[in-house]
Amino acid sequence: DRDAAESMYKRAIEADPKDANTLGNYARLLLANGRVEEGLTHIDAAFAQMDSEPDPSLAVECWMYAYCCRPANAKPEALAKLKRLVVNEKVQTGEWDFSGVIATASKMKHPEASWLPKLAKVLAGTADASTLSGWPAWRAAE
Repeated sequence: DRDAAESMYKRAIEADPKDANTLGNYARLLLANGRVEEGLTHIDAAFAQMDSEPDPSLAVECWMYAYCCRPANAKPEALAKLKRLVVNEKVQTGEWDFSGVIATASKMKHPEASWLPKLAKVLAGTADASTLSGWPAWRAAE
């Protein structure tokens, strides 16, 4: 029930507007529902809070959302951050469901949409990062 979930996230954010995890999770709900601008605003708020309390798996989650839904000129930075976290720091999200955000990215004509499900598997730890070696954008990400 998306309406109930949204209501709960709003209450949680009202109770603690600086909780990066709640902000990131609410961003996922908004992005999956096609409310991209609102979702991006909450991602930015989550990133701002992560400066004071870093959580690597939350950072991976939010950078994935950023890569999926930010404008084209911001995508290289997001992919580079993801690559560093996954390859260098071995951060994983576990079985986090990115499918709704990936669907929104596909509707937005993401230029690398076919790679997003593969990237999600790497982030979850169910596929090795080497499965992305055929992806030019991944290879170029620094």
